[in-house]
Amino acid sequence: LKHGKGNTLVTVPGSDRCDGTLDSWCNRGPDNSCLMYGHNDGRLGVLIDAYSGWNIYKPLVKLGYIAVKIESWHWTKENVKTNGWKSINNETETEAGRQLLRHKTRGDDLTSYNTPASDQSGRGLKQPQEPFCDDFHFEYAIDGKVTSLSLTEYQAVWQHTQRVVEVVTLLKDPDYTGGKEREVEVGVRITGCKTFKLTHLYYA
Repeated sequence: LKHGKGNTLVTVPGSDRCDGTLDSWCNRGPDNSCLMYGHNDGRLGVLIDAYSGWNIYKPLVKLGYIAVKIESWHWTKENVKTNGWKSINNETETEAGRQLLRHKTRGDDLTSYNTPASDQSGRGLKQPQEPFCDDFHFEYAIDGKVTSLSLTEYQAVWQHTQRVVEVVTLLKDPDYTGGKEREVEVGVRITGCKTFKLTHLYYA
């Protein structure tokens, strides 16, 4: 697998001090008018959409468990890196070897679901979420073995554990590494439509 060209890291100034610990401070940048008010929350991550390509990680796994936390409420054009693209990684069919994109419009035709101007985060509070298209697929790869889930299959494994916590388990096999810690290549991408934010990779 090769890392996609359309993945966008979402961060803010001071993110290096925003690690979730009790004494961490988030959002201490020039846009914050009160640096001392103790803000300790930030919804950061990596934006991916149908044109982004693979997002690849290489965690050290011992117990055969890998899961990813996502945010599925983001809007199609929120990932500005891929605006104007017409294919995965903005490559021609010749460059890519074969065209893997199933849904040519990536949902850009959903004009009735524009990102609310008042909601810069794209969460669309009190707004209808952008719908899934029939061609949506959630794909993941473990050490190069690709699993492609249709919308129905994805919804069957998707877990909504808390209000804004969405988790998908990618691997649950205690014998996968033979009880020895080793590097496992993990790839995640979506095709067809939608924009997700990957916020956490859990592994053991």
